[in-house]
Amino acid sequence: MLHADPYFQISRVTVFPSSILTHSEYRYLDEVTRGKSLVEVNIEHISRVLERNAKVERAEVRRQFPKELEVVITERKPWILVRFKKSGSWYAVGNDQIVTGVLREPISGLLVLDDEVGKQHNLSPGGLYENPYFGDLTQLFKMIRSESALRRETVSRMNVDRLGHWTLVLKDALEVHIGRPTLLAPAKSAVLKAILESKERDSLAYVDTRYPDIVVKKKK
Repeated sequence: MLHADPYFQISRVTVFPSSILTHSEYRYLDEVTRGKSLVEVNIEHISRVLERNAKVERAEVRRQFPKELEVVITERKPWILVRFKKSGSWYAVGNDQIVTGVLREPISGLLVLDDEVGKQHNLSPGGLYENPYFGDLTQLFKMIRSESALRRETVSRMNVDRLGHWTLVLKDALEVHIGRPTLLAPAKSAVLKAILESKERDSLAYVDTRYPDIVVKKKK
């Protein structure tokens, strides 16, 4: 009786925010709700369909009795840009490793990861970006913010080698090799800070913190 009762027939579908879903997804919502009772629509299935969109991290579908269906979208935002070769595409990747887009130009403000490990050189939106060291990124970002030697620096790019050792490329192209993303000992952090603030900085090619003593290489 509830399924047949016209009192519960859907008269309105609200999507918030409205700018993330595609036209075809809006047509899908119209098709699965037009003339249907609020009771009979499969809200779990609707959620799964909408979450196929690479920009949708979560689609929460709710019944608002008596006649409204509400869809609340959590957007999957780009977290980092991945590039496999200098002439290749830029892949925007969320913090759950899902590719949100393939770009011709980088997004301003997002760090770039030059990948030397991944085997997938042609990613598609909605696909999984596989990198065994992706989980280190959260710790790496915390390190950059907490290390006194680095938190005032602007990191433009980073890369990781096949052993999981990370290199930060600062805005002036100076490379800082840090290995696995662990906090530096206070004494080593102080030395790194002194090097980065020294007058000799412009002549440096890289600073390597992976060894007991910090190694500095000058430009040729």
